[in-house]
Amino acid sequence: FELRKPFAEFANATVMPTFAPVPKSKDTGPKYDSRPFSSGPYKIDTYQRNKKLILVRNRHWDPRTDAVRKAYPDKLVMTMGLRPNQVDDRMIASQGADSSAVPWYALRPESGVKVLPKADVRKRLLAESTNCTDMVQMHTGRAPFNDVKVRQAVQYALDKEVVVNSSGGPAFNEASSAYMPATLFDGKQPDTLKIPATGDVDKAKELLKQAGKPGGFTTKMTVSNGDKGRAEAIQQALGKAGIKVTIETVDPAAFYTTIGDTTNRTDMVYTGWCPDYPSGSTFLPFVFDGRHIKEKGNTGNHSLFRDKATNKRMDEIANMTDPVKAGRAWQQLDGTILAKAPAVPVLVRRWPLVVGTNIAGAYGQTSFGGQLDYASVGLKDPSKSEG
Repeated sequence: FELRKPFAEFANATVMPTFAPVPKSKDTGPKYDSRPFSSGPYKIDTYQRNKKLILVRNRHWDPRTDAVRKAYPDKLVMTMGLRPNQVDDRMIASQGADSSAVPWYALRPESGVKVLPKADVRKRLLAESTNCTDMVQMHTGRAPFNDVKVRQAVQYALDKEVVVNSSGGPAFNEASSAYMPATLFDGKQPDTLKIPATGDVDKAKELLKQAGKPGGFTTKMTVSNGDKGRAEAIQQALGKAGIKVTIETVDPAAFYTTIGDTTNRTDMVYTGWCPDYPSGSTFLPFVFDGRHIKEKGNTGNHSLFRDKATNKRMDEIANMTDPVKAGRAWQQLDGTILAKAPAVPVLVRRWPLVVGTNIAGAYGQTSFGGQLDYASVGLKDPSKSEG
């Protein structure tokens, strides 16, 4: 590969899925998704779109050339189109063939009461960090959020503990004190602002008074349907400081189109961001670089934050050839932006999965958003896999 300029993180970029090698003769363009080429331990046996995919062993794969994948099962059957509550109940029960199954989607928070109190089920619960930070992003280009004191008032008013509990509790989430997730801070997020997880309503009211809004104000927040419970917890917390929030819910399929329209969107949105690999370069520029903002189809920077000093520092860090020094610089910049309050980091979700009783070697991988590393999954007793 010949690069136009130095890029110290190139090795990290090459392990992303877009770098998966495919023989040129097998590149079918738009049709590729219907029949991907297999260079790994499994190949497609049958595929019914949105219904079922069956993988069987690829006789051309040689384990001596692949030190990563173990390929324990002989066959993998993926069933699609099941309702989330149906999947939860089947995994919790772990009957018949389901004892040798793993779920793709996360356990719903409301199913937690069927798992957490039961020791035999809880020991089958995996809940790794998704490595993504949920945030309340405020429209910094419009009043009242063009005033940093108003934005800081939201930071202090927000009770993150209530939001965490509305999302299933500490087993499913953890409150966030920084924008970037813990993996980008050597394992633990810093707490540069020292705001209690339960918030500080008195401080929020004082900031609103300084901003000329002693009685608070009214605003709207757009959230995806699945985040309605979290939004209501935020609404309740901000209301105590006099910030009255009306919630507008949007179907997930239309959510990013809705909030990506910078002219017609609400002044607050609840969304998040995940790094592509352990570097601030895949997080902060996408969320806070004002040069990425588009009038329609805007992604990432939903606070519409335009700050010349921030952009200048991002460019300086991007040009660093020492990834360790760059990592420290991204960490420092996280705190600098946090003080300017374009968004409030709320929580980092976990990806809770209940696996079958016959499953062995399963663990969540933060690089996959807490999803299973399927290369390690096997069965305790292969004879129990049919049912």
